[in-house]
Amino acid sequence: MLWWTLRQLKSDDWGAAQRAAVELGTAKEAKAVEPLLEALRRPYEALQYAAAGALAEIGDPRAVPVLVAAFRQRPAEGFARALAKFKDRRAIPTLMGALLHQDSAVRDVARQALGEIYPNWPQSEEAKSALPALLEAIRDGGPDVKRVALDLVEEIGETATAIDALLDLVRSDVSSVGWVVRTLRDLEPGWTQTARGKAAVPALVAVLKGQGYERDLAAGTLAEIGDPEAVGPLIDALRDRDRDLRNAAARALGRLGDPRAIGPIARAPLDGSLDPWIAQQALNGIDPRWAATDHARTIISRCLEKVTDKDRGAREYAESTLNTIDPNWMRSAEALDAIPYFRQRSMNADTEISAAATRVLGLLGRG
Repeated sequence: MLWWTLRQLKSDDWGAAQRAAVELGTAKEAKAVEPLLEALRRPYEALQYAAAGALAEIGDPRAVPVLVAAFRQRPAEGFARALAKFKDRRAIPTLMGALLHQDSAVRDVARQALGEIYPNWPQSEEAKSALPALLEAIRDGGPDVKRVALDLVEEIGETATAIDALLDLVRSDVSSVGWVVRTLRDLEPGWTQTARGKAAVPALVAVLKGQGYERDLAAGTLAEIGDPEAVGPLIDALRDRDRDLRNAAARALGRLGDPRAIGPIARAPLDGSLDPWIAQQALNGIDPRWAATDHARTIISRCLEKVTDKDRGAREYAESTLNTIDPNWMRSAEALDAIPYFRQRSMNADTEISAAATRVLGLLGRG
């Protein structure tokens, strides 16, 4: 009897109320829609899920907005299954929102429901209407949420929009550069060679000048983009306290191939800020004949200063660099002008320095 079943639905005996909801759904009783909607608001989860299932069996579309609201408040599987049975596309935006939930089980339930409602849901207008929320999640969400939101934006066919959102993220949050660069490589492997790559240069330079741990990645990415605007900041990075960044900057400058970097790179090992072999690789990358350029001659004076340094490695690098730039450096005007300096150094109390200076004077024929 309908009246009795409806009365049981309102019972304080939750088990009886739940059984009544199931019975009404099985009977597809249209007169039970309003009482079942009321049952959704009662504080007993099992009853709420039974009422949701019953409403889905009855199929009255008036239930969809209420079920959507219930799922939004508590993204439970029972509500998702009910919405899936309705196959009403009004539920798509809310279910898409659940795809960003931190609980993977909720995400799985929502995705299954979306597939049952409309197999091609990513291409629906309802899905596209969720794009602003997804872009917001890319900007403000945690790492997992960012990744899921990005996948969704790509899934609904808005890859270009996703890429622009990622570039905006780098500009607003330099700490995200590592994740963004790696993700961009997945989305569009050649992005550094596009207009988007050039647009990212200011943000990557800001990362380079900051204090984050991803600065070496920013240096490498600037090299991939190949914009000459990056040369100055990369040269500045050769003097950074972080050894990894200095090495990355040298390698990046080697790839960029700008001769303005020859002097700073060749000088860096003299100051102990760069390993000689990394400097050599970078210099050869810029120009295999770098030593014959005017840029190389700018470091001759510094090499002459370091050729009598206390540190043996610095002395050897300085003399090797002089020999590379000018095999006859001993007869150069710069070397002859430095003779008083070498004589002074030959009288240094440190025997290693005095011996090095005496040797150089011998090379100059002034021993």
